[in-house]
Amino acid sequence: MIEFKKWYFILIICSITHGQQISLNGQVSVHNSKYTTGTIKYVDNASIIAPFTKPAITDNEGKFQLEFVGIDPGTAIKLQAEKTGLEVVNQYDLQEVIINRKLPLRIFLTTKGKLAEAQTELYNISKKALFKKKDALLSRLRKNEREALEELESYFGRSFENRFVAEKELINQIKSLEKRLPEFAQKLAQQNLDFASESYVKAFELFKNGKIQEAITSLESKQLEKTYSSALNSISQGKKMQSQGSELEQKGELQMDQLIEIYRLKGDSYYLLFEYKNAAITYSKMIDILETHFPLDKRLISGYRSLALSHLNDGKYDEALKPLETQFSFLETHQEDNEYDLAICYYDQASIYRRKGDFDTSLEFSEKELSIKIKIQDSLSPELADSYNNIGLTYCSKRDYEKGYDYIKKAFDIRKKIQDPKDPSIAESYNNVAHALNGMGRFEEALEYDLKCIALREEILDPNHPDLAFSYNNIAINYGQLNQDEKRLEFQTKAMNIRETILDPKHPDLAATYTTMGGAYYALSDYDKAVDYYIKAKNIQEEVLNPFHPNLATTYVTLGSTLRASGDYANAVQYQLQAAKIGEHIYGPNHVGVTPYYNNLANTYRNLEQFDKALEFALKSHKIRESNLDPSDLKIAYTHHTLAAVYIGLEKYGKALSHIEKSIAIRQKVLDLNHRTLGHSYSTKARILNRIKDYDSALEFRLKTLRIYKSSYPEVHSGMARVYSNLSYDYFYLNQYENAKLYQEKALPIYAQIYDENHPLVPQAYIHLSDISLGLKNTKEAVKYKEIAGKIMQNIPDANRARLDQLFSELIQKIDAAKND
Repeated sequence: MIEFKKWYFILIICSITHGQQISLNGQVSVHNSKYTTGTIKYVDNASIIAPFTKPAITDNEGKFQLEFVGIDPGTAIKLQAEKTGLEVVNQYDLQEVIINRKLPLRIFLTTKGKLAEAQTELYNISKKALFKKKDALLSRLRKNEREALEELESYFGRSFENRFVAEKELINQIKSLEKRLPEFAQKLAQQNLDFASESYVKAFELFKNGKIQEAITSLESKQLEKTYSSALNSISQGKKMQSQGSELEQKGELQMDQLIEIYRLKGDSYYLLFEYKNAAITYSKMIDILETHFPLDKRLISGYRSLALSHLNDGKYDEALKPLETQFSFLETHQEDNEYDLAICYYDQASIYRRKGDFDTSLEFSEKELSIKIKIQDSLSPELADSYNNIGLTYCSKRDYEKGYDYIKKAFDIRKKIQDPKDPSIAESYNNVAHALNGMGRFEEALEYDLKCIALREEILDPNHPDLAFSYNNIAINYGQLNQDEKRLEFQTKAMNIRETILDPKHPDLAATYTTMGGAYYALSDYDKAVDYYIKAKNIQEEVLNPFHPNLATTYVTLGSTLRASGDYANAVQYQLQAAKIGEHIYGPNHVGVTPYYNNLANTYRNLEQFDKALEFALKSHKIRESNLDPSDLKIAYTHHTLAAVYIGLEKYGKALSHIEKSIAIRQKVLDLNHRTLGHSYSTKARILNRIKDYDSALEFRLKTLRIYKSSYPEVHSGMARVYSNLSYDYFYLNQYENAKLYQEKALPIYAQIYDENHPLVPQAYIHLSDISLGLKNTKEAVKYKEIAGKIMQNIPDANRARLDQLFSELIQKIDAAKND
């Protein structure tokens, strides 16, 4: 319970006009004294200060009088009320007092520190009720109740494809609402209950006890409409009556004022329970009364904002902008000292445009907000740091990471100076700086900040906190960018362990985690484990996502690519066909977005030696990209490369050479000359040159590939195995059999570590070693390698063995011929 048996004070001011002289008469009384004791208590010796007149001192009944001479009746003045040991509760209402207003102005004073205590207690009550509502909804969602899902869809103004997406949105809404709780608590603590209606007091008592839904119910709409009609009638009758009319009119305006506070309390209660549609309706009624009867009342400012944020959280972005535009007009027209309120208005507009994805307009409003805050706030203000941070993240959303970094760093520099070193905002800043550096390609610096972030979060957060998993995942990504794949796996595993602990076994985020684990193992060429994790991800996604969800397509692609890398081409192509089907459903068959699916199919059909099918998909992809992309786009370089590889299979080496040279030209123009993708292109060109028997040139390009790969890959990597094996062939074609054997023997131990023993590349390597042995006139060794290859081939599916069977048959003939010599 809030302890209201404290000394609070209220100043009641009325105005009396006599010719050129205007008198403001008032009285200081104990705030909420009638609410707590049943009797209003008065206080003397309070000093009332206003411009253009002498200060007034309250008498032993709390009364005072201020005299103004030669001041226009419509003038707005700023008042102060002072007494030792007391503070003003509603200072906001004293900023602009119209001296000829009809309704008395109430100024609340309280013992210093007591208001903060009341606000803290109301904050805790609101937070407890908010989290109680959240926990109830999460519990129902996790039982897969359709009713709970529909309730959230109604609250947030959009549909959710499953309960997991709804749960994530609910948690985001909680974070947003929690930021507004201090504002709600402050308004409630400032509300004087001595002058509130019985309906308000009853609802407040319910709210104070955490019964927010009951508080809403007690403020029944029909009764509020009846109160409004009664107040209108009193005002109307008062204006008509010659005697006692002013008193009756003031009674009606007091009812209106009480009704405004009731609608505000009801609207705030709806908002705290995520009932944004009802909150918007209620705030609109409050605004209508204010605009009609108190058009200069500063409560309109908070009313417009509350309405805008209700529409924003209801997903109605355009509707949210309208009250903010009205608020801006009000501030420009009626408020002189309006900088802070303008800054908040700009902040809200920036937030809405950011949610709409209109980052340029969002930045325009954020820059206006920032320019005001720089002028009116201390240079080390936490609010100023928040503004820099928001602008920085918006620039990052635009992929302008350099500007994003500048603003995020400014925010961080302020926070380091004013916050405790263990404050969560410091960890947030480490994370944001790392994010910007990552976008700029400064991966080593980004990793430093990510490691600082995780060190702090490990110290201040629960060991299973989701933010820890998020940070571990970021570090894993960074290590991946730096080709430190073992470290990548280490941190990815830490993220997975937390998410397996805190998430539902069917949660889509867990599927995403399994996908990244698969990627970590793929980078280490551990394809069997990669496939295991991709299958785990696929099984979750197939159960909880719709069959045409893009995340499912991504999983099919990565699963297909991994199976292809492991040599299981038949299964790989089935997953890639499923991915392409989803892609065509999402984008249409002629959209650039579907071309990666076609490229994957082209490459896998090439592995299956179905070159006509491979060419069909490669040409589809290339035509779409040439029609829609800049000629120097790397995606076009990729399709040139794919076409080159397909034409090699079709033995059309002139076309193959033409496409690979176009691919190399684009990549040399756009990429660093040591980029591994250029190594791929050089290797493919070497293959073509070998086919046209230009063996010396082929070796030259293959050695370029080796130099690039050595700076890009660890020694035990499929890329290194491939380049060693290819060099073996290059030297073989040049009849340099010792070098050929050397490089093939370098490849075999890598194959043994990264591939299953039944991978097609393994028997192919032994067939090649047998060929080399024949070149070295060592028929006995050739037979040995042939027998090893034949034994492995027995375990390889027929669909993946066509090329091997041909090579093996040719080898037998060569060995037979060597024996006969």
